[in-house]
Amino acid sequence: FRMARILDLGIPAGRWGRAIHPHAAISPSAEIGHGSSIGAFSDIYPSATIGAHVALRSSVFVAHDATIEDFTFIGSHATALGYTHLGKGAHIGPNSVIKEHVKVGAFAVVGLGSVVLQDVEPYTIVAGVPARKIGMVERFET
Repeated sequence: FRMARILDLGIPAGRWGRAIHPHAAISPSAEIGHGSSIGAFSDIYPSATIGAHVALRSSVFVAHDATIEDFTFIGSHATALGYTHLGKGAHIGPNSVIKEHVKVGAFAVVGLGSVVLQDVEPYTIVAGVPARKIGMVERFET
């Protein structure tokens, strides 16, 4: 996993930079953690919190007051609406939509083009419109 590889490097948090594409639009009140990358044409709205080592691909929309925890991946054209909470290491597939006030648990996976209307438990794989559980992610030590 990407998280284990990054942690194994032993690089102090203050040594990591942020890679933010010049065509990304980020609110001054949004917080972006070290080691994170924000792709072209992504929009990060006010009071959003992006954790450390988060990867947002191109054209991602993160609405106001959303929280994205460390090591989360969000694919191109995905949307996290207001007050969503994406847990540590979650993987959100391209073109997916996470409804406002919905929580996606740690290391959960949301399939390509899914519409998530309800909370997703940690280590759960969901897909479809609306998203439904289709499997589980193998647990590992964090």
